[in-house]
Amino acid sequence: MIVAAQMRPMFWSSSRTGDEAHNAENMSKMLIQVIHEIEESCGEGNVCGVVTDNASVMKKACQALQAAKKSILNNGCAAHATNLIIGKLFDSRFPFPIFKDVLDKAKKVAKFVRIRTALLARFRWHQDNMFTSGHAKRALSLPVATRWYSNERCIQSVVDNHDVLVMTFRDSEFIKRFEVPASEKKVWEVQEIIENPVFWSQAIHVLRLTEPISKSLAILEQDDCSASLVYETFMGMMNHHAYSSGGDLELAVLDTINRRWRDFHSRNMLAAYLLDPTKSLTNFMVGDKL
Repeated sequence: MIVAAQMRPMFWSSSRTGDEAHNAENMSKMLIQVIHEIEESCGEGNVCGVVTDNASVMKKACQALQAAKKSILNNGCAAHATNLIIGKLFDSRFPFPIFKDVLDKAKKVAKFVRIRTALLARFRWHQDNMFTSGHAKRALSLPVATRWYSNERCIQSVVDNHDVLVMTFRDSEFIKRFEVPASEKKVWEVQEIIENPVFWSQAIHVLRLTEPISKSLAILEQDDCSASLVYETFMGMMNHHAYSSGGDLELAVLDTINRRWRDFHSRNMLAAYLLDPTKSLTNFMVGDKL
């Protein structure tokens, strides 16, 4: 994929590694081959940088590439790094289980409704009656594996439909239809989640903490995202008021963002930020050096 100022991204080629090992040596050779192909078409020296994911093998491959071609800069993918931040928060190893607990309960509610035709029809009927004209209705959403931003989308879809879910499950006679032996326990679990005010308050708190990250991800996935915008966006995340309370949970989220930034950012990002006349130095990270 080729990207440059004043042009839309252009697909160049796709290569299969076949039975070759996915090590730094082979990956750097493939990168050099593609660069040569592009420069044969566009002119030598017109490829100035390579963006990859943030896997360790790709970092080593780019180090080998830069040793062979001194003029090439390398940055990891900012959107990928941001997606990994969200994944870290919802991981079972994160020191605060609130993220995973809320997600598991939201998934349980969304899945229970979505896979039962009659229940989903009743849910949509309540939506049609409760949402006035001009107000968008949000369908219940389930997470997609490795697309960690979809975790937040799942929770948001359940929170946005709080009143609809309450009304749907308030009809005890209707809900009894689903209390068959195979799913009776699931009915009770879902009802308990919907009736529990602690779940709803925790879900809203989780969304407040993930919103700055998901909004940053949307910015970084834009076609016209630049290195200076990456720097500005991460500075915005790290200085966001959502993490300014000093609470242990907020500090843990902020530490996750900072760790990913330290592992991911490069000096050329800082140089691009300082050279961009549209950016303000008020967001410049004190102590950052070229």
